[in-house]
Amino acid sequence: MVAVTHSISQSASASSALELLCEGLLPDDARRVAEAHAWTQPLYGERTLGTREPIWQHALGSALIVSSLRLDADARIAALCFAVGDVLSHPEEEITARYGQSVARLVDGLRRLNGLRVITRMTSIASAPEIRAQSEVLRKMLLAMVEDIRVVLLRVASRTQTLRFFTDHPGSVRDAIARESLDIYAPLANRLGLWQLKWEVEDLSFRFLEPETYKRIARMLDERRIEREQFIVDAVARLKAEVAAIGIKAEVYGRPKHIYSIYNKMRAKRLDFSQIFDVRALRVLVDEVKDCYAVLGIVHQMWTPIPKEFDDYISMPKGNNYQSLHTAVYAADGRASKCSGRASSSCSTSAGEKRQRRSAAVAHCTSSWAAGPCVSRSLVGTPSRAKLPRSTSAMATAPWRSSTSAISRSPASRASRRSARA
Repeated sequence: MVAVTHSISQSASASSALELLCEGLLPDDARRVAEAHAWTQPLYGERTLGTREPIWQHALGSALIVSSLRLDADARIAALCFAVGDVLSHPEEEITARYGQSVARLVDGLRRLNGLRVITRMTSIASAPEIRAQSEVLRKMLLAMVEDIRVVLLRVASRTQTLRFFTDHPGSVRDAIARESLDIYAPLANRLGLWQLKWEVEDLSFRFLEPETYKRIARMLDERRIEREQFIVDAVARLKAEVAAIGIKAEVYGRPKHIYSIYNKMRAKRLDFSQIFDVRALRVLVDEVKDCYAVLGIVHQMWTPIPKEFDDYISMPKGNNYQSLHTAVYAADGRASKCSGRASSSCSTSAGEKRQRRSAAVAHCTSSWAAGPCVSRSLVGTPSRAKLPRSTSAMATAPWRSSTSAISRSPASRASRRSARA
């Protein structure tokens, strides 16, 4: 899987942008990327795309996203050269002469994928079941028609950059592109393991299509995504230290839940915002089942358990044999956290052959605002830069049921329900 490992500042200076473009490359590859950067900028000049975004701005933004995915020099150069065909009469020959056949094929693949835009526009006038069927077909077409998967990665990066541009420059085609992004590119990014891009595409598209609902949920969160990410970083570090202190080997992960995902969960399960405990999440993988319960004890010592929010799927597995521990706690910063646990253990068969069995446990701590007392049982405070809640009682009396009704009446919600019934 591919994951975005760092974020890019869209206001980066030319020198810092070039440094980010060349990050992680060998000197010869970095030189090629720098040459492409120097060649394409004056070549594009003041030309713009149909979205009114300057071509150079789009090329640079897409290339920075590609760089953040740790793709190779050819992919980064192809992102910079994506619109050379709009300027030169024989772009393939020029690109091949400068950067090689591999880059030329990537740019040509991008050009052919852009031809699908005519087909994808059909989804904006189709019914929900038709949209669902067409979107799946188009995703498969995107994956099947390319010889190099990097072409699809470049296309997803390009779409992410387009949505970023629309944040400050709304246009007449913004809503159509946002709908197409939700239907096609977000699921495609998910399938390719581009989690960070998937979240960004979904949140930006949702923000454009349902601005009032987006703002309402954002106000409920009462913290920026960067603050949630910092909470994850701090919580992961602290939990790692606590687990290591008692001699348990564990892998600890984390992620903040994004706004579109919160919206989907509230709508699908008919939950109030105060019932969403997985706005932020930690995941811990341990070796043995007994370690799961030990980690659970650590979590309960670090934070205060929430009543009626504990499930033991180890002793009572789900029907699909899913085995895990789930609990919810109040973190020290006033946010509720839901925790689950999974362990990886090995055993031998009667024939003496060893196999790995995945059973039970991941300490999966997730966090959100919740009304009620917040008392930490930890002997040391949880380091966090997240803001403290202005009022926990305000959440208890927040008129979210009426907000939930408003969400259920939104066009996106109606289309989703029709799709679900189909």
